[in-house]
Amino acid sequence: MFGEVEARAEILGSNVLRCMCPPHPAGNVPFYITCNDRTACSEIRDFEFRGKAQTAPSTTEKELRPEDLLLQLKFVRMLCSDEVPRQAVNEAIANKIRNSFKKGLEQWDDIAAAIKDKSRTTHEIKDSIFDVFSRLKLQEWLIRRAGQDGKGPSVCDKEGQGMIHIVSALGFDWAIPPLLAAGVLVNFRDLHGWTALHWAAHFGREDVILALIGAKAVPELLTDPTPAYPNGQTAADVASCRGYPGIAGYLAEASLEHHLSVLTLKDGSLNEIHYTNASLAGESAASRLLSGEDVQCVTDDTFLKQSLSAVRRATQAAALIQSAFREFTFRRKQEEEEARLQDINSDNVEYLMAAEKIQKAYRGHKIKKQNSAATKIQSKFRGWKGRHEFLQTRQRIIKIQAIVRGYQARRQYRKILWSVGVLEKVVLRWHRGRHGLRGFQAEEKMVEGDEVAADDEFLQEGRKQKEHVIESAVQRVQDMVHDPEARAQYARMRAVSQQIQTKQDDDFQNLKPLASV
Repeated sequence: MFGEVEARAEILGSNVLRCMCPPHPAGNVPFYITCNDRTACSEIRDFEFRGKAQTAPSTTEKELRPEDLLLQLKFVRMLCSDEVPRQAVNEAIANKIRNSFKKGLEQWDDIAAAIKDKSRTTHEIKDSIFDVFSRLKLQEWLIRRAGQDGKGPSVCDKEGQGMIHIVSALGFDWAIPPLLAAGVLVNFRDLHGWTALHWAAHFGREDVILALIGAKAVPELLTDPTPAYPNGQTAADVASCRGYPGIAGYLAEASLEHHLSVLTLKDGSLNEIHYTNASLAGESAASRLLSGEDVQCVTDDTFLKQSLSAVRRATQAAALIQSAFREFTFRRKQEEEEARLQDINSDNVEYLMAAEKIQKAYRGHKIKKQNSAATKIQSKFRGWKGRHEFLQTRQRIIKIQAIVRGYQARRQYRKILWSVGVLEKVVLRWHRGRHGLRGFQAEEKMVEGDEVAADDEFLQEGRKQKEHVIESAVQRVQDMVHDPEARAQYARMRAVSQQIQTKQDDDFQNLKPLASV
C-alpha cells in the first residue's frame, strides 16, 4: 500500500518482493504490505514521492578543489614571475625541448572548430585553451631556463617545490618529457624530500605515475621523516593514505621489482633454490587470498586474475630480497671470521719467538731475584733494630708534613673554587645563557671494538627498516585484491604500462639499424 493506493507485488524469493510504484503527487505517504484487505501485515514505513528532477544545464562547470586551484596558481606564478637575464640559448637542448612539445601545440584550429560546431562544453573549451597556453609558456620557460647557469629548470619556488613537482601534482603528464629533456632529474626532491612520484601519488594522477615510472623513477624512495611518519613514506604509502589502493598496489609492486633488479645486478648470490622457494611463497600467498569470502563471490575474474598475479610477483620479489639480505649477512660474518683467522696465522710466528724470549728471560731473572733476596735478608737482619726505629721516626715526620700541606692546599682550593664559581655564573649562565660546568662529562672515546659494534647495530637497524618497508609493500598489493575498484584501477594502469613498454621496445629496435650504420 502506498498511502491509499494499492499496488500488486511479485514474490521473487525468500523475503524479497517486487512491485511497481503507482503515480502519486510529491510528498510522504505510509508504506506497508497487505493481503488484499488494506490491513497492514508488516511494519509501516514512510515512502517519499519526489518531483521530477531538474536536469542541470550542460554548461555547468565542474568545481575544482581548493588544492587544485592553489597548484594552478603556483604553476602560473612560476611561469610568469620568473625573471631570468637573456643568455645564449643552447640550441641542442632547445631542439630537444621543442621536439618533446610537438604533440599538442597545434590545437588552436581544433579548438576553434569545436567552438563553431558546439561539440564541446564551455568548460572543456576553457580547459583546452589553458592546456595549450600552458604548453607554450612552459616551452618558453624551459628554453630560457636551460641556458642559465646554476640550477636552471630545477629551481624551486618559495615553498620549496620545483616545476616537476607542480606539474606532477596537477596531472600534466605531457610536461614530464620536456622537463627531463631540459635536464631536470626524475627523482628530484623538494624541500620536504618528496619526489614527483610522491606528488602524483598524493593526488592520484595515474598518467603521470606511468610516465614517471617509464622514465626510470625510483618508486621506493622515502620522504623526510615527520612526527607522524618517523621513517618517512614511499609513494605507495602516500597513495594508500589518500585512498588510492589501486595506485598503491601498483607502486608497491614496482618498488619491489626495482629493488630486486638492483640487488640482482649488484650481487649474483641468488641461485635456483632461492627462486624456487620464492615462487612457492608467491603461490601460497595467492592461494590464501583466493580462499577469502570477499574474493570467492567475484563473478568477473578478469581483474582478479591480474591482481593475484601481482600478489605472486610481489611476494616472490619480497622473498628474494629477504634471501639476498640473509646471504649478505652470512657472507659478511664469514669474511670477518676469515680475516680474524688470517691475522691469527700471520701472528703465530711472532708469538712463538716472543714466548721463547720471555721464558729465557724469566728463568735468568728468577735466579737473580733469589740471590738478591738472600743478600737483602742477611743485611736487614744485621741492622734490623736500628733501622726499625729510624723508619718509625721518619714515618711520623712524613705524616705531620702531609697533614700541614693538606690543610694549606684545602685553604687554597676553597679560594680557587669560589673564583671559578663566580666566573661560571657570570660568563656561562648569565652572559651566554648556557649550562654551567656542573654535571659536565667528557665524551668517552670509542675503541675499535665499540666502533665495529656500532656499525653492526647501524646495519641491523637499517635492515629492520628496509624489511618493514618490504612487508608494507607486499601488504599494499594484497589489500588491492579485496577492493573491486582497486583491482580495476590496477588493471588499467598495468595495461597502459605494458603499452608504454612495448612502444619503448619498438623504438629501441628501430634505433638499432641506425646505430649499426
